[in-house]
Amino acid sequence: MLATKHISLLNKVNADTQLHSNIQLCFEILSLAQAIDKDCAQRLAPDELSESKFVLLSILNDAPQQQCFPNILADQLGISRATISGLLDGLEKSNYIQRLNNSDDKRKVIIRLTTQGAKILNQVSVIHTEWIGELFSDLTATEQQLLKQFIAKAWKKTDQFKNSQKENSHAISD
Repeated sequence: MLATKHISLLNKVNADTQLHSNIQLCFEILSLAQAIDKDCAQRLAPDELSESKFVLLSILNDAPQQQCFPNILADQLGISRATISGLLDGLEKSNYIQRLNNSDDKRKVIIRLTTQGAKILNQVSVIHTEWIGELFSDLTATEQQLLKQFIAKAWKKTDQFKNSQKENSHAISD
């Protein structure tokens, strides 16, 4: 289940220690996440979608009149303006979105979900949701609750969690 790179790193730690066990568990979780990511990419690829493109279509679908400015899409996806341009180019080539000139400001472009984009989003969403739901379907409700608690404990040890706590405390004190 572990990737070769993880096995190599794990072999550098004394196997009879708690540290080894902790690192192995982390690498197993990383390997699972990578496998899910890879499976997701393979499932979306036949429809010329990536996870980012899929989420972008979903955001557009939920937007008023199924349209939005590129900069807002980039912010919602947490990506750069340059990256959003590449995603939009691919989606436009697949006829899933169209770029429209803004009547108020000719320099701004509005992105609109096409009928074909909405159709593929609906089709893929059903399949994608079923697949994701299936991943942990063999766990009992109790096991799922325990897994959530374990993940939450590990999450609190990450820099990402600590940084988000700092940002939240700054926002509250401002």
